[in-house]
Amino acid sequence: MIYLLGTTPHPKAKHLGVIEVCLLPLSFSCDGFDAIVLTSKSAVASLEASKISWHHLPVYVIGKGTQEAAQKAGATVAYVAKEAYGERFALETISLLQGKKVLFPRAKEVVSDVAGLLQKEGVLIHDVVAYETVCVPCETLSPPLGTSVMIFTSPSSVRCFLRCFSWDSSWQAVSIGKKTAEAFPKEIISHISPVQTVDACVELAQGLYVDLSKNPI
Repeated sequence: MIYLLGTTPHPKAKHLGVIEVCLLPLSFSCDGFDAIVLTSKSAVASLEASKISWHHLPVYVIGKGTQEAAQKAGATVAYVAKEAYGERFALETISLLQGKKVLFPRAKEVVSDVAGLLQKEGVLIHDVVAYETVCVPCETLSPPLGTSVMIFTSPSSVRCFLRCFSWDSSWQAVSIGKKTAEAFPKEIISHISPVQTVDACVELAQGLYVDLSKNPI
């Protein structure tokens, strides 16, 4: 079985929702801002839920999912990161954002200091906590069955999964990126997806699952 540990289901994997996103109430005006930085589609959801008028601002995003969410909300995406990593994204956008006043709705806990990196290079960035990721209670979850491949979509999905379940040697782990892979203890080896999308993770997991089926541990 292939399990997806995240907030959004995928048709080719069994969803195991060990995390959930809590949108936080927002109250501010976007007047005076020149652009907006988005590193998650949850930030889009939070802005929309609080009915913030932000759609007129050019948007700089990480990832296809965030791009699609911003465009669906009616915003114009000015730039999409070449790599879906916070540090790389900051470096890519410095020259585009220097001297501008930029809004950055973000998670309560972050794995990359995007705001700090941009601010250091002269971007007038204002970050606001827009959402937080929390663990789902363990008693509501069913443990994975048999030989399985688990897809982890964030460091918090690793933390919340291992909080509830002991790792089985017959399982394989797929991480959406380097930061997620680094969240595992040293004894668990994770395969990092070559592209930072859930579709790419599922494709990698399918190959691993075929190998596991042919050569069970």
